[in-house]
Parts: sequence; structure tokens; C-alpha cells
Amino acid sequence: ESGNLKVNNLLNENHNCQIEADTLKLENYMSVRNQKAELRKLKRLQESSNSSHSNTIKILQSRVTECEKQIKQEEDRSDNAGDLEETDKMTRANLVDLKTLLSNVENVKENLQKEIDETGSRVNKD
Repeated sequence: ESGNLKVNNLLNENHNCQIEADTLKLENYMSVRNQKAELRKLKRLQESSNSSHSNTIKILQSRVTECEKQIKQEEDRSDNAGDLEETDKMTRANLVDLKTLLSNVENVKENLQKEIDETGSRVNKD
């Protein structure tokens, strides 16, 4: 009877270990699933941010091009030197502001991309 009791205890312990192993497998599966869901969210965020930044950059580039054309046209029409000089200064100032803004937007886009890449690599490591 003592032998049967030991066998029953071992079977019970084995059963408890199997339950614990199954629980750990399930927790691992859920963790991986959650990480994949987080990566999908990050990818969608990155794609929408990139699209938004790309559109903003295109708009700013077209405005810079417009300002450059205006400067060129004003330089070609140098008849009214006094009026053109003031307009030219304003247009050049606007152009500098737009170029600075464009540079800032591109820097924000690069920083966002780095942050997303770092977050993705951290999630992949976990």
C-alpha cells in the first residue's frame, strides 16, 4: 500500500507539473500575440505618420519652389528698384522661414522613424 501511495503522489505531482507547463505555454503564447499586435499598431502609426509628414514636406517644397520663382521673377523685373527691393526682402524672408520649417519637419520625421525602429527592436527582443 505504501508503494501505491508513492505512485499516486508521483502521478499527482506529474499532473500538477503538466498543468503548470500548459499554463506557462499559454502565457508565452499570449505574450507573443500581444507583442505582434503592438508591432502591428506601431507599423500602422509609422505608416500614417510617414504619409502625413511626406504630404507636409511636399507642400512645403512646393511653397519653397513658388517663393524661389517669385524671387526670380522679381529679379527679372528690376524696373521699380525700391518697391522690388522691399518685396524681395519679404519673399526671401518667407523662403528662409519655409526652408527652416521644411528642415524641422524632416528632422521630426527622422526622429519619429528612429523612435519607432527602436521600439520595434525592443519588442522583438522581448
